[in-house]
Amino acid sequence: MKLLVGTEITKVIAGGSNGSIILLDLKDDSDNMFVLFIYCAWRITHAKQVIGTSTSDINNEKILSRIKSITNEHITDIDVNKFNDFSLHFSNDYRLDVFCDNAKKDIEYPVDNWTLCNIKENTCCTFNSEFKFTYESYNNNKSTKS
Repeated sequence: MKLLVGTEITKVIAGGSNGSIILLDLKDDSDNMFVLFIYCAWRITHAKQVIGTSTSDINNEKILSRIKSITNEHITDIDVNKFNDFSLHFSNDYRLDVFCDNAKKDIEYPVDNWTLCNIKENTCCTFNSEFKFTYESYNNNKSTKS
């Protein structure tokens, strides 16, 4: 996660058929690209005010617009706790808090908590519903996750 410090959010995908899932495209100064899929509970704040959560009506244009307002912001710091919940601190006093609450064990449709992919390295790291890390290639992952 720490390798994301300094990256810029280039795109936010939320709402519509994604439901409460949020996807962030990120880029660093060397043009390395990352994708962060968040399937679990999350909250975005700005200046200590909640602008959207995983339970918000993301199809509401006003809420969706506020959530997408983190586009072009830079990650300035990351906090990760012992449960692999994390907070991304962005420029201009934005913050994304992620709470790993998916513990459902469904063989047909497993529910992960989050996945971070490094496109250049063709790797993805997923923190799954068993609270374990799994690794796979980005090329295999993107066809099933996006």
